[in-house]
Amino acid sequence: MIKTRLVILFCAIAILASTSSALEFRLLSWAGTIDDLKYANGQKPVEIVAWDSALSPKYQLTGAGPLVLFREIKQEEKTIRVPVATLPPPTGSTHAILLLSATDASNQAYTAVWIDDSPEVRKAQTITYYNLSSYPVLIKLGTEEISLAPQAMSIRATDPAFERLALKVAAQTEAGWEIVASRSHAIRPGLRTLVILRDGRTQGNGLKDRIDFLSFNDKPPAPAPLGEPVVRP
Repeated sequence: MIKTRLVILFCAIAILASTSSALEFRLLSWAGTIDDLKYANGQKPVEIVAWDSALSPKYQLTGAGPLVLFREIKQEEKTIRVPVATLPPPTGSTHAILLLSATDASNQAYTAVWIDDSPEVRKAQTITYYNLSSYPVLIKLGTEEISLAPQAMSIRATDPAFERLALKVAAQTEAGWEIVASRSHAIRPGLRTLVILRDGRTQGNGLKDRIDFLSFNDKPPAPAPLGEPVVRP
């Protein structure tokens, strides 16, 4: 009888471990603020916000299945959910950044780029470059140079012996190489940096930069405790 109970207990634990999943994610808008969407974490709707130059608060997605974003509208005195995006998270990720963009001007559908933000991938003392622009770029941090094709990314370790290094980005345009970003980059022990490059957007004055340069610094989240399942469907 005791052996039978132990077998049942172990089976229950195995089933729970295989079905448990948790994803912590933050949002970033491709252009403009998005503040009229929700997702369901379990049965409870959760309001989200996505800005185009700052990361959102942290959100949690638990359970199996994709992240479904929707709008709630009133129809015949009922609240109806209208899906605008169904986004399967990257397999195995415990943390992610979701770069969200509308597919057209009507904002009736959205697509996304998932950036793996897990501490095992984006470690402390690293800088991650993500070239989401339509131009090949050349990046120089201190004396290190790397080239990135459009839609390519690279993660590089940083040297804590340096407190600050010059960071320059050049884009290969029809007219040749053009400097699109030049700044001083601070290096802090324990921190990591995410640099996102994207095509410039038209500003209120009608002008736009060749490439927008976004940079975010934070500390990696604590890794999952040993033995805790990290499973995505």
